[in-house]
Amino acid sequence: MKFQIKNFPWFKQYLAFFNQDKLHHAYLISGKEGLGKEIFSNFVAKGILCMNKKFLENCACRSCDLFTSESHPDLHLVTAADEKKQISINQIRDLSEPIYETGFLGPNKVFIINPAESMTLEAFDSSLKILEEPPKNCYFLLISHNPKNISSTILSRCLEINIKTPSHSLIKEWLTSQTENHNELEL
Repeated sequence: MKFQIKNFPWFKQYLAFFNQDKLHHAYLISGKEGLGKEIFSNFVAKGILCMNKKFLENCACRSCDLFTSESHPDLHLVTAADEKKQISINQIRDLSEPIYETGFLGPNKVFIINPAESMTLEAFDSSLKILEEPPKNCYFLLISHNPKNISSTILSRCLEINIKTPSHSLIKEWLTSQTENHNELEL
């Protein structure tokens, strides 16, 4: 991930949910599709895994370097398999080994489930067991476009961060900084 959090000004208001000294074990990052929930989740995951505890700051520790090169051993991504549309119970069960193992680089491990609402009913049940009694230093980031399709028992174990659509003026300001073609900004 080569992006920096400061490049996405609409994320700034959501950073207050994260206190490096007292993180919640599970976050549901929700909002409309296309708002950058996956990018935001990656920023958070990188911060949780940082060995220098430079949460959401620039860092060049081994952990941050591995994260940037997309090869961090303590980051586990769960998405629907290529040929499937849903996350299966077997994919959730496969997490049981890394969840209970010691982290490779540091104490923390991060598990990103994207999109969370694509889990099968059996996968929801299996993940509920993990979310009810998570091991220490184990953090879950569930990304959802439609949290209404997630069971209330799962939602009750997560701290929800609902990413809102940025204001028109913020989008225009951001686009102005990102492009040289200012003639088509209103488009």
